[in-house]
Amino acid sequence: MPGVCRWRAPTANVVELSDVRRGSLVRALKDHPCDVLFVPSGAVPVGLPVPAIPWVHDVDIFSHPEWFPQSFLKRKLTTRMFLRGIRHAPMAFTVSAYTKRELLKLVSYPKEKIIVTGEGGDPALASWDKEEAGRRLASKSIKRPFILVLGTVEPRKNIQCITDLWPAAGRRQPAADLIIAGKDGWKYGPINEAIKRTGAIRLSDVDETLKRDLLVSASLVVAPSLSEGFGLVPLEAIQAGTPVIVSDQGALPEIVGRGEWVVPLEDRKAWIEMIVRLLEDEAYRNEIAGRQSSVAGKNTWEFAGSLIWDSIQNITK
Repeated sequence: MPGVCRWRAPTANVVELSDVRRGSLVRALKDHPCDVLFVPSGAVPVGLPVPAIPWVHDVDIFSHPEWFPQSFLKRKLTTRMFLRGIRHAPMAFTVSAYTKRELLKLVSYPKEKIIVTGEGGDPALASWDKEEAGRRLASKSIKRPFILVLGTVEPRKNIQCITDLWPAAGRRQPAADLIIAGKDGWKYGPINEAIKRTGAIRLSDVDETLKRDLLVSASLVVAPSLSEGFGLVPLEAIQAGTPVIVSDQGALPEIVGRGEWVVPLEDRKAWIEMIVRLLEDEAYRNEIAGRQSSVAGKNTWEFAGSLIWDSIQNITK
C-alpha cells in the first residue's frame, strides 16, 4: 500500500521479484504456493495458478477513454482482461463506495462480495514540522501564501478549471500565489500551456518531503477533478490540517464529507468566492479544517489493511 502504514499482517514471508513480467509472477507462485493472490493494482493477469483478489481504485477508462493515451485495441484488451479478473475473483475490494457502484455497472458480480476498504493517506503529515517546512519552501523562493493543486497533470484532474478562474480570484487576493505541483502525466501538454498563461508556479519534481511541505504550508488545497475513485490528495490535505475545496464528482464528497467545500464544477462564482474567503479569513480556514478532519479521520491504512487481511483470511479458512 502507498503512504506510511504501521499495520502489518500478523505473519508474512516476503518474496521479491526481479521484474514485473507476468511470467516471473507465475513462476514465483509455483515456487511459493499460496491460497490466493491479492492484486493491489486491480488488474489480474491471465493464467495464474491461484485465485486472485483485485483491489479496484477506479474504472474511469470505461467511462472516459479519451482521458487515456491507449490505442483502441490496447484499451479493448486491457479492459476485457480487467473485467475477466473481476468475474473470476472469489471476492474484490474497492477503495470507495463510489468505485463499487461504478464497477457494478460494468460487470455482473455479487455486490456483497465487493468490500469497500478506503485508503489511508499519509499519517506523517499530522506531526510534520510546519516551521521547518516553511524554511525549506523559502529556500525555493516560495514565501507568499498560496493555494495548492497537487497531483499528476492529466485531463481527469481538471486543473484548467482553476487556471481559468484564478485571474479573477487572484485579483481579489494579489498577495497569494497558485502552485501546481506534480509530475506530467497523460495528455499534459495543453494543461501546462494553460498553467503558463496563468503565471502559476509549476513544480514538476515533487518528492515526499516537498509534497508534505506544500500540504502543511498551503492556505488551502483545491481538487476540481472530473472524477476520482478515492481522493488521496484531499485526504492528505485534511491530515495536514489544511482545508480543501473539492468538486462534486466521483468519490470526493464521500471522502471529505458534505459541506460548503464541495462545489459544483459548473458554479464558477462559488469556486471563486470559496477560494477568496478561505484565503482571507484564518478563523474560517481553521473551522473548515476542523470540520473536515472529523469526517475524514475514518480513513486509515490500519483499517484498510486489517479489513483486507481479515476478509482474505475468512475466505481461505
